[in-house]
Amino acid sequence: MNTPEKEKMTKTEHLQKIKAECERLLAFSEKATISNYFICEGRCEAGWRSTIAAIDCIEDMAEHIGNHQASLIIAAWPTELLQ
Repeated sequence: MNTPEKEKMTKTEHLQKIKAECERLLAFSEKATISNYFICEGRCEAGWRSTIAAIDCIEDMAEHIGNHQASLIIAAWPTELLQ
């Protein structure tokens, strides 16, 4: 069931919350005892790091694609067409 807060979240906000949670879990796992670490056996850390890397990649691609799209729009609308 979606709460109103979840419905208002943008994709970017959602990704940032996921990334923040992964970073929190990584920081916690670094402080965990050896016995707790073996429960995860490094797989959890790998998943969290992979998720963070994927979000960073998506953000980088979006910025590049956004800049590229802006350049195309600006080229299609030279100042001569603007009043």
